[in-house]
Amino acid sequence: MVIVFRVDASSDVGFGHLSRCVNLAEVLRSRGNDVLFICRNDESKSFNVLEDRLFETIILPRDRASSQISQEADADETIEALDGLRPSWLVVDSYKLDDKFEQKLRGYVEKIAVIEDLADRHHDCDLLIDQNYSDRTVQTFKRQVPETCKFLIGPKYAMLNSVFAKIREVSGAPRDELKRVFVFCGGSDPKNLTKTVLVALGGAEFSEIKVDVVIGSQNQNFKAELTNPYKSNIEFHESGDNFAKIMSNSDLAIGAGGTSTWERMCLGVPSIIVSIAENQVPTCEKLGREGFVRYLGTQSEVTNESIASAVREFLKTPSALSAVSVKSQIVVDGKGCMRVAEAMCPTSESELKVRLVTKNDCINYFNWANDPQVRENSLDSADIEWTGHQKWFTEKINSESTEMYVIEASGLPVGQARFELVEGTAEINYSLDELVRGRGWAATAIDLSVKCFRNRNAIPLKAVVKNRNARSRSTFFKLGFTEVSAMLPPPNTSIFYRVH
Repeated sequence: MVIVFRVDASSDVGFGHLSRCVNLAEVLRSRGNDVLFICRNDESKSFNVLEDRLFETIILPRDRASSQISQEADADETIEALDGLRPSWLVVDSYKLDDKFEQKLRGYVEKIAVIEDLADRHHDCDLLIDQNYSDRTVQTFKRQVPETCKFLIGPKYAMLNSVFAKIREVSGAPRDELKRVFVFCGGSDPKNLTKTVLVALGGAEFSEIKVDVVIGSQNQNFKAELTNPYKSNIEFHESGDNFAKIMSNSDLAIGAGGTSTWERMCLGVPSIIVSIAENQVPTCEKLGREGFVRYLGTQSEVTNESIASAVREFLKTPSALSAVSVKSQIVVDGKGCMRVAEAMCPTSESELKVRLVTKNDCINYFNWANDPQVRENSLDSADIEWTGHQKWFTEKINSESTEMYVIEASGLPVGQARFELVEGTAEINYSLDELVRGRGWAATAIDLSVKCFRNRNAIPLKAVVKNRNARSRSTFFKLGFTEVSAMLPPPNTSIFYRVH
């Protein structure tokens, strides 16, 4: 498949759009797809990152006489850049492009995916991705897209560099003591939030805290000030390969409310954040209300003292650090690019794999268990609380009477199967992620899990299914199970058995 990205970046619109598209493109390319970027020229030369990553790129000319290029003209230039190429997907990530642009491209591409942070315009797309934590739902966008459009909504689809998920697997959660602070205020930091933060941390009360400051590659304002004297506990770093590692070593982060919000949450680093762009405000406010971050407001509202005061709060109540850390990691796991890629280029059913569960799957199991459809089909439909789940999960993976598996599609966890050994039988519990439901994978996923289980335990299998759950009933029939109507509790269920 050929996948084309139409994305722009600059000091005005920010660099998060380009960053997330590059992250997604890396995963798509790893799946064997060819990737092409079409971008408009920008004085900041931000597109050098594409050359560094060896992506084929076409740069559209910059109209120096006017900062506004019509969508129709942009579409014509994009079509010309395609030069007869008909990509399987066109991915559009721009606040300046909507259905006017997409309708003109319709005849030149197979499908269109839109990466959206707003909800105030129409799109002609087959897939809409909104990675933000907001009150927006599928219903929010229904009237703005075609009826056949599919949706990926929420920070589980946050398109982060794969290094964050890797570091998350091996790094511990931040300590219950504030010793190290990470500061990053975006790629360009146009109004020099970095300086405001450093002034706030300059007091003697913070002199024992180690401060790591990362300067964005396009941060022109602050580069000139690097010769200014700062206390010895403050160290400066260039943004680069060590960015995620430096962040993961911190106990608290201070920065802008853009893409780095999801990176910090993925690594479980508690944050004090400031919105530096209008589109960041709704997400920052909601994250603040629900206790995921300490939100201070827009940059115009923030002062040195308000930042210092927020840091003092964490110094006084260090136990809040670990609580926020776990809460954040439940919402963002760093596998958003893999999920988006799976939606765009589905794994073949024949390539599904099953593995034994590990301790790192605790959050996966928690999120699958609390999926609304899973809860509806469970014998006990009440929502599951994290602390209780954590205790349950630890007991199960250490139990000799339980075996737990994870189903993977191209390395992405997409479901689970659990076998509980009771009185000479193994009762099966399974579920699939909402991303892959409707693909008819249930029978294959269970069959693969059963084969793994059979290699270790040759005992009869049992499944208890709600009578109204027609899909699961059909799946177990397909796998050669025999149904026995339940005469005992739980009511309104049927029991399925298979001996061989």
